[in-house]
Amino acid sequence: MCEELAGEEEIIQYMLENYRLEKALKKYRRQPQSSKNLINLLQILAEQDKDNRGLILSVSCDEMSVGVENIEYFNADKKCTFYKAGGKDSAYVMAFTSKEHFRQFNDTSGIVMFIGDIFGIVECKGDIDGIVFNAGKEEVVLEKEFIRAVLWIIDHSPETE
Repeated sequence: MCEELAGEEEIIQYMLENYRLEKALKKYRRQPQSSKNLINLLQILAEQDKDNRGLILSVSCDEMSVGVENIEYFNADKKCTFYKAGGKDSAYVMAFTSKEHFRQFNDTSGIVMFIGDIFGIVECKGDIDGIVFNAGKEEVVLEKEFIRAVLWIIDHSPETE
């Protein structure tokens, strides 16, 4: 059992190696009107998915402990509900690129999922308008049109060998 937990922790650690993504998000946040920053962010998100990187999603789940030290790899057997940011007329799934960014939401549970899987779920949910990355002072909001563009790149990029 202990080896299983160690293996899961190593997988999560690998999935959350998102330095390139964090850098691209920071550039995009500073200049969201820059087409260069937009294209760069699209490409990096698709590349990170191809490299099996993931994000932490803030969820409510009775079967999981809360806090950054209890983050788990996604398990379809557990019933979790996304915590959503936004106002009265909008709802955004809260995704985090690292444990450090998730730490400010330490009163919620966290699951780690692959980027493409998260984007696929968000794209088809009618009650979700997009994703907010690293909610708080470093947040970046991506609307569904952006998510669809990333999914298109993922689906149409050549397979690497």
